[in-house]
This record gives sequence, C-alpha cells and structure tokens, in this order.
Amino acid sequence: MLETEFEDTAEPWDAALLALTEPLRDRVEIIDELRASWSATVWCSGDSDSSQGGFRLSPEVMRRLGLLGVAFAGTICLPKPDDSAT
Repeated sequence: MLETEFEDTAEPWDAALLALTEPLRDRVEIIDELRASWSATVWCSGDSDSSQGGFRLSPEVMRRLGLLGVAFAGTICLPKPDDSAT
C-alpha cells in the first residue's frame, strides 16, 4: 500500500501516481523481464458522499502506467440510495 502526502493537492491520486512512476521510468527493461513471472496492478479506491463520485487521472499518468505495463483498477463506493426519496 502506498501512503502519500498528496491529500492537499487538487488531484491527489494523479500526483501520487506521477511520483510512483517517476523512479521507474528508466527501469522499463527490468520491469519487462519481471513481467514473465509477475504482474502489477495499481488499484485506487475511494468513497463518495454523493451519487456523482469519481476521480480523474491525467493522460500522463495513464501513459506512464501503460509504458510500464501496469494495469489500473479503480473503484468508487457510492452511498446507499435513500429509499425515502422514491
């Protein structure tokens, strides 16, 4: 699990993933060799207090993850619907 100090930024997941991928940029060949026996997935999960929950990742983050061959999985947990609203 990656603990970050990016909570105060406008896009904390984006900033954290940019910081995570930066030191790996020059290690693509090593990561390719590891991929024969291992896989890598970045999984982000969040909670929303509205039915419009979501997040945004920049094209640069997606590009870097793609170059590294890292899968991305995202989950947003929305609040339970209010039965009294129907």
